[in-house]
Amino acid sequence: MHSAFSCSLSLLIVAMAGFGIAQYLGPLPASGRVVGLEPGGDDDRVLVTRGERNVTLYKVSKQHALGSWSLRQGQAISAPAVLCATTGELAVVKNTQTLQLWKESDVNLEKVFRCTVTHPIHRLLPGPWCGGAAVLFTCGAVHSLDTVLSSPLCTVTGCLLSGEVIRWCKVVADRDKHLIVFVSEKENALRLHVAAPGDAQAWNAPWNVGGKPTMPLAQDAILQREDLVLISLCSDSKLYKSEVLASHRNPESLPSMVMSTQLMELPGWEPSSRAVSMALLGDCHVAVASLPESSAAGCLSLWNTKFKTLHASLSISNMTAECGELRSLGGNLFLPLEESLFVVPWRGNSSSLADALGRQPTAEEDCFAVVDWATSQVETAHGKEFLKNSCSTEGMDAQIKSIASFIERGSTTKAFQELSRLVSGTIPKALHPMLADLTRRVIVHLQDKPGTAAHNILVHLVNSHCLSYSSCPDVFRMVLTARDLALLHICLRTFPDIPECRLVSCINLFLSVTEAEVEKAAVNCDEMSQFESTIDIVPGEERDKPDVSLTDATNEEEDSDYESAGEKSSLGPSEQVPTCPVSYRRATLLNAALMIPYSSAILLPCLKLLSADHALVLLKYLHFLFYQCCLRISGKNGSSHVPQLRQVVDWISLLIDAHFSVLFMMPEAKHVIIQMQNLTKSQVNIVFQLQKMSALLNDFRYMRTKAARTPKFYSIDVLFI
Repeated sequence: MHSAFSCSLSLLIVAMAGFGIAQYLGPLPASGRVVGLEPGGDDDRVLVTRGERNVTLYKVSKQHALGSWSLRQGQAISAPAVLCATTGELAVVKNTQTLQLWKESDVNLEKVFRCTVTHPIHRLLPGPWCGGAAVLFTCGAVHSLDTVLSSPLCTVTGCLLSGEVIRWCKVVADRDKHLIVFVSEKENALRLHVAAPGDAQAWNAPWNVGGKPTMPLAQDAILQREDLVLISLCSDSKLYKSEVLASHRNPESLPSMVMSTQLMELPGWEPSSRAVSMALLGDCHVAVASLPESSAAGCLSLWNTKFKTLHASLSISNMTAECGELRSLGGNLFLPLEESLFVVPWRGNSSSLADALGRQPTAEEDCFAVVDWATSQVETAHGKEFLKNSCSTEGMDAQIKSIASFIERGSTTKAFQELSRLVSGTIPKALHPMLADLTRRVIVHLQDKPGTAAHNILVHLVNSHCLSYSSCPDVFRMVLTARDLALLHICLRTFPDIPECRLVSCINLFLSVTEAEVEKAAVNCDEMSQFESTIDIVPGEERDKPDVSLTDATNEEEDSDYESAGEKSSLGPSEQVPTCPVSYRRATLLNAALMIPYSSAILLPCLKLLSADHALVLLKYLHFLFYQCCLRISGKNGSSHVPQLRQVVDWISLLIDAHFSVLFMMPEAKHVIIQMQNLTKSQVNIVFQLQKMSALLNDFRYMRTKAARTPKFYSIDVLFI
């Protein structure tokens, strides 16, 4: 029953998202395939090694090269270049045994530092070690770059046997811990190695993946709470998980073999793909790039391993079998192609069921605030902008000090008059910290001597759009304690950085106060009262009969696992059209809270603090908003103070995730869930039909464009008579 209910909930998500807008970085200089992608010093730079001679440093956001270096004829790069984190220098291995280091300002690589070692080098790995990198030799030895440069002719003792070769390696990190993981192979036998420069507890053990001794198609590793987790994709279209506990690094408790367990199966994935690569994105997401034999285009898919779901998918038209390794660097996924880099940002959170079902915000998202406290510049989620300077900073500085002196002397009436003149003009950003200090003085005065004038001063300060929760958290704390609904509503509309715990406290307060307290609050609920009367009407259709089936008879069999026998929904047609479960004034307060920017990973545990009754009322109200949004052709409410469809779906998913078991056991929630499921199915069907029409329109546009390019004139040249 639990699984059936979970499947029905998945239909609450109308649109999936996980990737941002993709772009192509290039064309790449030189020729040959990309053999290395490494961090370039910050999240917006990447170091690319292409072919046997070229190294290029790119600025991703501006899509241009910051520097490019090439080796001369007769030299070849044998290990990709890295940027040393501690020194800022670039390092590369040429001809297997020569290290070459240079700075970004260097132009001629023939005049830079080089060092020849006695043993062949397999790879340079960037990290916080001495010299900013580690050197992995082909014999399996690991040393810091400084150690190798200081003693290049010293003997290196490795852990690999004769004929054993390294197939894959990576640096994994967790907080302050950095380890080097590599896989070696000899006669189809795999061994997993974990080491670090100067680490006396380096160890290795046989590795078995999916019961097969062969190397998997792709693999990646991360550190989770100091435990090594290795995820592998094998030819049977299954992901396998291998774990090495931190205690196993003790030689006395060394495992005899590292085994793997099946993590999930990738349905629809073709194991006969010509190119396969994967990258782990956090604890629960895996990105897989592949080029199926049956398709001319590649595919980049994002899977949630916790809930075994496909999160997002992208098509890569110019992907070939010679593409490079998929890498995750600085919040972006990089896939090397023949002449360019395919770059796509990845955003998401793996902590909740809502995210697993594709609840991530899109690139056009407008509900997040951008806050820069260094310059006191804040852009709110509702598109409000701060006023520009219209008077001198010095004069307003003196005016604020005058208001503060009035408050200290108890002349709140004069302070209110002076403040009214101040906020009626434009306030420079440089004075926002002074207004925050003035607000703290008003709060202290209100605590000692409550009064209407001081309260009005506080309302004016909050309405000035110059304050935030970070600059003056006492305001929010005092308003919540005093249960001042009107001022709390203003704070929710003007503060761009309200913490998730405070946000849930506001929702809890709005749902718990009596109706008499709500009616006393000076809150404008005109937009909410007009909300149901602003629905877009399709010509020829009645307003109260939308093309939405809330009682789909075909769903009876699917819902049988959730509804007990003989307990089918007996609601009449009039009862199945959801009405607003709260008053318009209370709904206006809830809307302000529902439109606040948040992080789902932080909000989810906070939502669990809501009582079961409050969670049910909130779910009914979200169902009402969901229904109203679906009735509109555009999917938008036409109001800046009423949540839009995407925001409503996000909240429904998070709320059900936070109170899954409670709502499952509540009979009152059953009908709400079923109605939302049926409503969502109808919307998904509409979207499916629109997608088919969009494909036809695109073909029509393509044919018209092709016809427009056809030459209308021709000429004849006489070549010979």
